[in-house]
Amino acid sequence: MQKVICFLTDHIKYILILYVLIQLIYIFYYPLPYKSDSLYYYQLASSSLFQGSIYPTNIYLYEDYIIAPLFVNLQIIVLNIFNSPYSIRVLHIILNLVQLSLLYSITKKYFNKESAVIFILLYMLYLPNIGFILLNMTEVFFGVLLSLSLYFMLKDTNSDYFLSGIFASASVAVRPMGWALLAALFAYILFFQSGRRLKQTLFLSGGAVLLFLMMGTTTYLSSGHFIVTSVNYGTNFLIGANDDATGAYNDRVFQEGKAGYVENPESKTYIEKQQFWFQKAVNWIKENPGKWIEIFPLKLIHIFVWDDYAISPLLHMQEWNLYIIMKHLIINQDYDKLMTDVPLIKKIGYISLQILHHIYYFLIVIMFILYSIKNFKILKSEKSFMLFLLVIGFAVIIPLFSFGDPRFKYPYILLMMILISPFLSKHFYKTRYN
Repeated sequence: MQKVICFLTDHIKYILILYVLIQLIYIFYYPLPYKSDSLYYYQLASSSLFQGSIYPTNIYLYEDYIIAPLFVNLQIIVLNIFNSPYSIRVLHIILNLVQLSLLYSITKKYFNKESAVIFILLYMLYLPNIGFILLNMTEVFFGVLLSLSLYFMLKDTNSDYFLSGIFASASVAVRPMGWALLAALFAYILFFQSGRRLKQTLFLSGGAVLLFLMMGTTTYLSSGHFIVTSVNYGTNFLIGANDDATGAYNDRVFQEGKAGYVENPESKTYIEKQQFWFQKAVNWIKENPGKWIEIFPLKLIHIFVWDDYAISPLLHMQEWNLYIIMKHLIINQDYDKLMTDVPLIKKIGYISLQILHHIYYFLIVIMFILYSIKNFKILKSEKSFMLFLLVIGFAVIIPLFSFGDPRFKYPYILLMMILISPFLSKHFYKTRYN
């Protein structure tokens, strides 16, 4: 294995070129039609472009929610240059490479070059990094903003704290999970920095507040509302707090006869709907506090027990995932209906790729946990380790107030890869460098 790793690292430039070529082949020769959230983001950007406006405007006043405003506006800019889904797919390749470059730089700066090269290999082997270029989702753009914020925070100057705050608040405008990043940054200054804490806090806050004001003012002028993040808090909160809650995304609560059903939804603004759903969730929690807490482990299970959301897109089998397969096998026990429309060779490939990817995914998580526990006394003096640990910790807490989904953990798996790369580097390079 050591010889294989050393060979790969010696030829890392060629492997990176191959990695880019694979992505280009996928988007130009095996493009995936957008559906669900991917399609909705694209439709919002296309509609706004047609209207000659940014997102959101008052034409979206009667939608159910406002979603990822900065992400949609980035797509509007790209579609304004070249109005085609291919431009969005190319955008995701660029974002993927930018994210890789940033995380490589962080690993190299705070560990060493060998660890950084190991991280590149770990990153390229993690299939969601390719899977997301086929999906028009927020994860990779959010990861870029998170990486930029961490990169500047770790540089440890006043101007860098200011820039870190800017990119952290920008991440909030892509995913509400950005609040976990902001919380981690402030906690890091408070508990793990010494000396200039007040000045650091002021610069970080200044950057965050400045961008919030800029985004909020812009959206206020276009829509009449001060919007700096997704306005879907009521939707997400109620999905995780109702009689039908399973810990995962489940929209039964919005069906007729259920707590979240809204009569004549076209006559109510997204603000009214979100407030209505939020209050329904609060009322349910007051009546069922114990049951709400009991759902927490299920939410964590849905986040961490599987990691299959990139496999189906890569094999163009979006109608299947591990959850659906398990439902067929365990709950319904209708084996005859399992993937009957899929050729045998493709079925074998799908199952094999799922198994291999999940072995790889669980190895990363297990190594991160064991390495962190075993070396915590040493690592707690490493500022990058403690900062990443805080980000991961706060990020795990936020979905407890909504629902669990495998893709929620995506940016934080990449942080785990950074933290285990020095351990792997010492192991794989010990004969070469010792």
